[in-house]
Amino acid sequence: MPSQPEILIFGVGLLVFWLLVNLLHKALSLENYGLKLTWVFIKYESQRFKALIEKMSEGRRGVWRAFSNLSLALGVGLMVFSIYFLSENLLKMELGEKRVRHLKDTERLFTVVNNALRKARGMAQSQGPLIFVKIDKGYYGAAN
Repeated sequence: MPSQPEILIFGVGLLVFWLLVNLLHKALSLENYGLKLTWVFIKYESQRFKALIEKMSEGRRGVWRAFSNLSLALGVGLMVFSIYFLSENLLKMELGEKRVRHLKDTERLFTVVNNALRKARGMAQSQGPLIFVKIDKGYYGAAN
């Protein structure tokens, strides 16, 4: 995790960058050349580029529709995969705990799921970094 001075240096550098960009934008009147500036992003607009995009998309409506449907399916698939991946790793992390190994199967299942959900809630409510790494030698078959 970055230290306080690094974060401060980054923030000051970002502020200086945007101030310089803003000063250049005003001094050179870049609006006349199609360059729009907001406090978050810089956007270049030109009539020729808009016409080119329109011309490219005119006869290919089916391609754009297929592209949008594919993008939607990929987005949903990635969300499902990320939920599966996070759930699997939380459960593996809980199964590696020594305190649940002696329980019966039904008790162990409920305890593991409950503890994994508790950890997931704690991670979601945390204010720190969202990457949690735990290496349990016992779970991976190494000698204790």
